[in-house]
Amino acid sequence: MVFLIEFYSDNIKSIKLLLFIFLFFIISVALVISYAIILEETNKFISDINYISTIYSSQVLAENTSFLGQSVPRSSGYCRMLLIIFFLLFSLLLIQNDYDSKKIKVILKKIIFYILLIFIGLILWKTQNRGTLYFYLIIFLFYLGHTIYSFKKENLIRIFLIFFTPFILFSAEVKLKEHLISEAVKTILEKNLIEENLYKKNLIEENLYKKNLSEKQLKKLDEFDKSQIKVLKNNNKRWTMPNETSGRMEIWKKSIPFIKKNLFFGQGPQSDRNLLSKNASNILVYILLCGGVFCTLFFFIYLFNLLIQYSRFILKFNIKNFNKDHILIFTNLCIFFLLFRGLVENSFSIFGIDMILFLLSVKYIEIFIDSQNKHHRRD
Repeated sequence: MVFLIEFYSDNIKSIKLLLFIFLFFIISVALVISYAIILEETNKFISDINYISTIYSSQVLAENTSFLGQSVPRSSGYCRMLLIIFFLLFSLLLIQNDYDSKKIKVILKKIIFYILLIFIGLILWKTQNRGTLYFYLIIFLFYLGHTIYSFKKENLIRIFLIFFTPFILFSAEVKLKEHLISEAVKTILEKNLIEENLYKKNLIEENLYKKNLSEKQLKKLDEFDKSQIKVLKNNNKRWTMPNETSGRMEIWKKSIPFIKKNLFFGQGPQSDRNLLSKNASNILVYILLCGGVFCTLFFFIYLFNLLIQYSRFILKFNIKNFNKDHILIFTNLCIFFLLFRGLVENSFSIFGIDMILFLLSVKYIEIFIDSQNKHHRRD
């Protein structure tokens, strides 16, 4: 795949074809997993309306679940795929102009896109994978800033539908579950009281019922109620705990002695797995651990070179070029996301979806810049 990206994709059409193949695979896998999750959520709701688990702990994304003969993508991998699809749909919406928006086909397409974007946003909130959710919020903040700077009515509608609606639906679901849990606790206690012959038929009203409960029973009711609601809230507010690193700080601390052992050349490929038995969960830690300062230096030179090329392009050509090419917007979003993801994952430092996407995105931007330079010379 890396060979194809470097040598086959020497023009826009070729790289678009590779991107299409890659995205087709991502979308297909995401659809299958999403379908399984929807089924699981539906079954949970039917069997127990008061269930308090999140998609983060879904059995569909469990470590022992297999998909196509391999381990199924975990919550971070699944959310990453959804966010990639989000980038694609979002970039397609951004290039729509006012004239096109009046056509029926375009309107129908927009409705479908908005529904999909709302669904993706809702899943991101329900999954509570912080890496993808934080970048999703970063996009929201940047787009909000852009909307404030160049005020457009359609942008406000987009913000409400794409970003606010999923959060509203997510919050409403949590509140509804809190209410249902409280009601369920009352029902459970009532059944217990009936069994113990402590429930009197004439005390139907809730106020009278509570007055006739002993303090011990009321305490039991409140404690159970609060504990269930606490679990529900904790499951759905992981995004509010950025300092909780899921053991990453410990992994990074354990990596330091191994990095120091061979500071300049590292411990070799996949040393995190060999030495720590875990993912390094940080692109810089991984490179230092495996390749030392030598490889880390080349990594920064590569990124610095990309930054220079990118800066020259922005300065040389009008930023409005972005609004004409949805793939350009998409690839830029992918690169920024993968760099951001590298803070908490190995990301594109090892061969996998992240690396393929990163190389495809970089290659597309390089070809786009070259094509713009050629047009500029002709003009």
